[in-house]
Amino acid sequence: MAPSRSAALPAAKDGENLVACGDGTCEVLVSPSAVVPVPRQYGFILMRVRSIAGGVMEIGAKLESGSITSPLDTGRSTIMNGLEVKAVAVGDGKAVLSISPA
Repeated sequence: MAPSRSAALPAAKDGENLVACGDGTCEVLVSPSAVVPVPRQYGFILMRVRSIAGGVMEIGAKLESGSITSPLDTGRSTIMNGLEVKAVAVGDGKAVLSISPA
């Protein structure tokens, strides 16, 4: 098991204001179980931070057509139904999440 790195996370542009994600563009500090509001126009019912551990943030999304789960480490991104979901930085129990149109 790798030693725990407790690096400081960069400041998120929108802080901890998850509501900022409601328009599909945000950069927020998240914790496990955070529910991130994303526009329904992209087909989302719910987006949630499932876990943050071992340098990996797991994002889950319920869509009108099913569900998606994606593990993201620092700097990684994925496209979910037309939105780019990126782990700007992942720390111990917190992460900086960025969402933008793909």
